[in-house]
Amino acid sequence: MKLKGFTLLELLVTVACVGLLFSLSLPSLVSLAGQLTLNNQARVISSNLRVLQAEAETQHTRLTFALPSLPNGVNLIKPANFSFAASGFPVPGGSGTLIIGNKFGQQRKIILSSAGRVRLE
Repeated sequence: MKLKGFTLLELLVTVACVGLLFSLSLPSLVSLAGQLTLNNQARVISSNLRVLQAEAETQHTRLTFALPSLPNGVNLIKPANFSFAASGFPVPGGSGTLIIGNKFGQQRKIILSSAGRVRLE
């Protein structure tokens, strides 16, 4: 009489193969999570800059950007002082490039041009 099912050896080999595949893919998953966090923070900063620009124009006053606290794993590489005049354009010297990065060497640039355009690189 033949019993249907798997032997203990077959199950152990299968579990070992799955564990090996998981351990090989884990570093790339961690790097991907770091990249997603970095990209999200860059979008948050650029969005905050655009909101500040609109507020400076509607309130007819000069406003200066304050960098929000960065999440774990995201570091400030190159700071920048962004300021908007009452017209909504950056004040002279109020434009520039802010760079954030993570421990994997990935970086994102938030650029404010002298014309007031905010872009990500």
